[in-house]
Amino acid sequence: MSAYIVSNDTIILIAVAYTNVKGEGTSLRNRDFMANQTAKVLLRANYASVNYRYEEGNKPHEITITGELFDSAETDASEKPMDVIGCCRCLDYQSCEHPEWEKRTGKTIIDTVMMWALGKLPGYSDSKWGLEIGELSKRKITNIFRLM
Repeated sequence: MSAYIVSNDTIILIAVAYTNVKGEGTSLRNRDFMANQTAKVLLRANYASVNYRYEEGNKPHEITITGELFDSAETDASEKPMDVIGCCRCLDYQSCEHPEWEKRTGKTIIDTVMMWALGKLPGYSDSKWGLEIGELSKRKITNIFRLM
């Protein structure tokens, strides 16, 4: 496996989405603060993974989410849940090299944002919450490979 430091935009999109999930109802100033703190947590986790993988000791670069950037990411997060999911998957993959990844706050943030974004997908709210016993066997599904 390899690992790299993801783009600031990837981090910012996830941080702003997380702030929307957890910071709902808070003031704009507090939301900006929360988004910036979240971005730092995610970036540190990404650096920890890359540093562990390549036995390096690089320090995370600075990342700042300004009001305009926050607004842009907030719009993207709401309107493009698949982009959010893709960014979460990317950051998760690039941050998983560290042996403590599964226990880190960054992993929890990503998992929270993924679940939020999945709920935004068209049709999600109409999906079944589990299947009844025998429901699959009642369905008429044709697998073209079984016909050959």
